[in-house]
Amino acid sequence: MAPESNTPTAANVPAQTAARAPSGRAVAVPRPAAGEAATVDSSPAGNLNLGFDPAEATATRSGNSLVFTLNDGSSVTINNFFVVGNEALPNLTLPDGTTV
Repeated sequence: MAPESNTPTAANVPAQTAARAPSGRAVAVPRPAAGEAATVDSSPAGNLNLGFDPAEATATRSGNSLVFTLNDGSSVTINNFFVVGNEALPNLTLPDGTTV
């Protein structure tokens, strides 16, 4: 049996909410199924590990949220991505390990 992870994922949080990141924590952001939507609550200075290639998506800002609309009709909304106060924006880690 694999050890439990403390990183929130879509598998262990309510439907439509992929994960919530406490300040400075890493959160897995899985790719939703085609046509589905997922929502992640961001935190300042955190790290969001994207489970999809953003080159396959259009990124837009909606209020304080960052929204990725993927080519298959699915979408990922990162709530409060642009709300940081005195802290840094969250990092995005791409599937190949590159952090931006």
